[in-house]
Amino acid sequence: MRRIPFDEDEAILLLDAYLRVTKDGQNRRRALADLSDVLRKRALAKGLAITDSFRNDQGLVGRLRNMEHSFTASRIWTAGLFDKTVEFYKNNCPEHMRCLNTVRNGLFTNNISPVIMNTELN
Repeated sequence: MRRIPFDEDEAILLLDAYLRVTKDGQNRRRALADLSDVLRKRALAKGLAITDSFRNDQGLVGRLRNMEHSFTASRIWTAGLFDKTVEFYKNNCPEHMRCLNTVRNGLFTNNISPVIMNTELN
């Protein structure tokens, strides 16, 4: 099975997990397990056929590290989408929070339509 790249909504959820760990002190393992559960359920709701390794907590460890590099601007390696997500959060936090809430609400209502980050600042 081919590797499915993260989409914007998943990046928003990953950044949220990163912030819960670093700013709120949530246990990293718990945050990754919760994120894995959410991302897997989201994929199934979208009709994707997934394997046991899809967005599992072990794989998310590296993605969380990538998000940390994007957030702290330590340019060891970053993903463009993660950089864009962090930039959106830092430059337009209220809009970022609106997008995060929209993604979360979609998970509970099974309305999994993509949220588009409006990264243009007025």
